[in-house]
Amino acid sequence: MGWSGHAESEISVLRKRSIRAQVPGIVRLQEIGHREVALPAELHDGLPAFVQGVGFQAESNPGYSRHGLQQGSAELALIQYTLSGRGRLRFEDREMLVEPGQAMLLHLPHDHCYRVEADERWEFFYVRLGGPGALAAMREAVAKLGPVVEFSRDASVLARAVETCAAALDGSIESASAASEMAYGIVMALLSSSAAGARILALATNHRPKFVAEVEEFCRLNLMRPIGVNDMARVANMSRFHFTRMFERARGISPGRYLAGLRLEESLRLIARGGHTVKRVAEECGYGDANYFCKVFRKSFGVSPGAFRTEVVHSMAQTTEAGR
Repeated sequence: MGWSGHAESEISVLRKRSIRAQVPGIVRLQEIGHREVALPAELHDGLPAFVQGVGFQAESNPGYSRHGLQQGSAELALIQYTLSGRGRLRFEDREMLVEPGQAMLLHLPHDHCYRVEADERWEFFYVRLGGPGALAAMREAVAKLGPVVEFSRDASVLARAVETCAAALDGSIESASAASEMAYGIVMALLSSSAAGARILALATNHRPKFVAEVEEFCRLNLMRPIGVNDMARVANMSRFHFTRMFERARGISPGRYLAGLRLEESLRLIARGGHTVKRVAEECGYGDANYFCKVFRKSFGVSPGAFRTEVVHSMAQTTEAGR
């Protein structure tokens, strides 16, 4: 390769490795500068979803690492987006890179560790969320998408995360309701496939067996029916015991929990979309009894379906008003 060809190759690599200039809202973070902040307790005590802390950082020390079992006992959710350089994530027994345009979706405490490798400079911003609603929703997002995902630069979830990070860093989050609205906005943008401009792609870092894809497709197509693990095993043509073991090994989650998460995720989307009664949402998601659905929903997210709908509508109204 001649000099010009080598130069073009280097430029291509640099463009791929740094996308910070392409991320909407990143200028505001650059103006604030690299730092971290934890929001005071009065902005999140007792809320089902809240912003616990944020940061905009550039790490190059090879000693930088964060272990998901060594960051305290508080249950939190983390979305951390890479702007330039790269980090490495060990998620349970899997190793993967986190490069520009990719985000880690993690919950704490959990068996994972992310770090900077030698000769790397990892620039990223993050938002930590707390509360039973945000935590449960993030866990389901991880179960659905995996711990590392790629966002298009105009993705709604990315825009909300940048906005939240900047607002917390410059001290403009002044009320608990504002912190809660921002947290719900991030989670709903992450889970909702109909969010304008959102495109979330699960990375094929570990190729899943064909039977897993077939079972997942079966579940999505039959969510309204009272299907269970026995039906999933039948689709995979395996005994229940063998299927459960193989599915959990390939997917990192039990088939029962996967199906339950799928139902809850769909319920979130239907409630956020509006136009459905709670009873109808329960039926669409395979819950035979609306009261049971409400109990499961409240246990998972810390609020009733009705309260969650009110929160979403209020958040959307605030967003619309702010955009005027």
